[in-house]
Amino acid sequence: MKECVIGVDLVSGSPQSRVKSPLYSAVILCNGDYIKELNKISLARLFRITWEIKPSVIAVDSLQELASNKKLLMKIGELLPPETSLVWINVGEEGHPRKLIDMAQEHKLIDDARKPSSMQTAYILAILAKNGVGKPVFSKNEITKLVIRKARVEGKGGMSSNRYKRKIRSVIKQLSSEIQSSLKNGGLEYEVYYKRSIGGLEKAVFIIYAPINEVKKLVSQREYQDAIIELKPVIRILSLEEKEEDEQPIIVGVDPGYNFGLAIMSIEGKVLYIDTVREASRAEITDLISKYGKPVIIATDVHPVPEAVRKLASSLNAKIFTPYEEVETRLKREIASMYSSTQNIVIKDSHSRDALAAAYIAYREIRRKLLETEEYLRKTGLNIPIKKVQLKVVEGKSIADAVEELINEMILTEEAIVPSAPLTRQEKSSKTLIEVIEKLKLEKELLYKQIQKKEEEIRRLEEELNKKLSSQESIISSDRRIESLYNALSTISTKLREVEEELQAERSIKSFFLDTIKELSLNRKIVIPRCDAVIKGFLEEKLKEAKVNYCFAEKLADLNSSILVETGIKSIITIYECEQSLKGSFLEEGVGVLCDAKSQYNCELINNELLVCDPKVINTLEKEAEYARETKIEKERTKILKLLMEYKEGSRKKEAT
Repeated sequence: MKECVIGVDLVSGSPQSRVKSPLYSAVILCNGDYIKELNKISLARLFRITWEIKPSVIAVDSLQELASNKKLLMKIGELLPPETSLVWINVGEEGHPRKLIDMAQEHKLIDDARKPSSMQTAYILAILAKNGVGKPVFSKNEITKLVIRKARVEGKGGMSSNRYKRKIRSVIKQLSSEIQSSLKNGGLEYEVYYKRSIGGLEKAVFIIYAPINEVKKLVSQREYQDAIIELKPVIRILSLEEKEEDEQPIIVGVDPGYNFGLAIMSIEGKVLYIDTVREASRAEITDLISKYGKPVIIATDVHPVPEAVRKLASSLNAKIFTPYEEVETRLKREIASMYSSTQNIVIKDSHSRDALAAAYIAYREIRRKLLETEEYLRKTGLNIPIKKVQLKVVEGKSIADAVEELINEMILTEEAIVPSAPLTRQEKSSKTLIEVIEKLKLEKELLYKQIQKKEEEIRRLEEELNKKLSSQESIISSDRRIESLYNALSTISTKLREVEEELQAERSIKSFFLDTIKELSLNRKIVIPRCDAVIKGFLEEKLKEAKVNYCFAEKLADLNSSILVETGIKSIITIYECEQSLKGSFLEEGVGVLCDAKSQYNCELINNELLVCDPKVINTLEKEAEYARETKIEKERTKILKLLMEYKEGSRKKEAT
């Protein structure tokens, strides 16, 4: 079997020109032997000859000589036979072009440095391609796209039009099911996307991870009366440039499906790319993502995580992130609106919006870790690349382990140390609480040193005391001095304990507030205001303005039910147990009472002003309010009946007299 290569060089014209079409010189070599020269042939004739002899390689020295843009280059790739590769001959190791004449001299194809003619260039290209020189431009034998769509003839119109459309959709759905069975039985990996409609499918797209020749053994390209099955290789333009070693870490949000929403974000929260792509293969998505950096997180708000997302994350060696609970559409719109206004981003549809929301929630989740990393490097003064440390932290390592691992890498590779970027004023202000805690730690250390000095002084004085035991006066004097020092030591120890308690309190407060803010942001907690009579002079006015339905108090005895009714309070919640008689009086006024709810609903008191509880408490408070309302109505009904009975009794007495 002949193995042929074709060397091609531009003679005249240009693909960019609308006036003068390009013409080419071509040289055909088969099994290393010179076969034929073709002079001034069109691109169309070149493709016809290519399909006739099906060479393994078409060799060129410039991609611009074939196509004026990437779209036309992709079209050329689709027109080539499956067996034929387009090879760029004079490309260097880092993706930069080399002089063809230098390469020809290296391979001893020419003796002098004179520029060869177009036909000689085509011959040189063919020889170099035969010797394995150059890099392929396309990758097209790895993935196959199979599309099932309706036939171009729409069919009947009028009253039967909708019925005919439903018939076509049903046929596409049936063909899709049959093809899935064939692919599964053949053991081929695939993804399928549907464009659904009434009665079936408008279109089905299969991305099959196998060469087209393998797929054709299971599924053939056919045209039915109502539907068409199309098969074609997925053409990808390979990156001819070397990847940078220090790729920036990125967060990728995805909304998988026929319309694939994709949002790419830096770990600083800046959106680098957002769009919705159709019928995209995993390889095409991977290529697109890799242009912007190294993905560390693939985020989606779809539950459970689709298999397509798992495979994408696995191919990119990235972690998968999903929010703790379903993200409301309202929140997604707010996130999209925020980015549209702050970064001037155009969000085309709900698919790209959902992808952006997933990426933002993932960014918000890791932001605290990144800030802690910056703070650590700022405090220690380590001059190492902060992005690399953050990347390792996001991947799951502790800050200390990430720093040590990066230092080892820099030592082994003898890499130059790059100073970390200084923090902004906003970032510094966000760490006020941490700085306070660090100051307390420093003060604690200073107090420890003072204690050590005092203890040393005590030991020295005790030694002097032992030497002067013979003198009662010295002993008394020493005892007094020792007592004074002991008192000083006791004072310092007390202050040290106070500082330690303050430090522990600061830690507890920080931890509590961080946990509470997180729980509130995730709607796992609610806040109930205080309505205690101790501060009624201020709070009653506040309640009237706020128009809240519920409030809390420590004891019922401190509250005035009439004032609560005026402010519109429906129910109150108490921290401690209630007296039943008092509870009854509140119920008769129409105010519901929930007693001793702190333990039942995991409530926490903040600054003696706010009560943070489980959201389930609202349902109970609403039931108590309803019960109080019914109690009040019953009381009013009983009162009216009593008045009516008294009136009737009075009437009977009048009649009797």
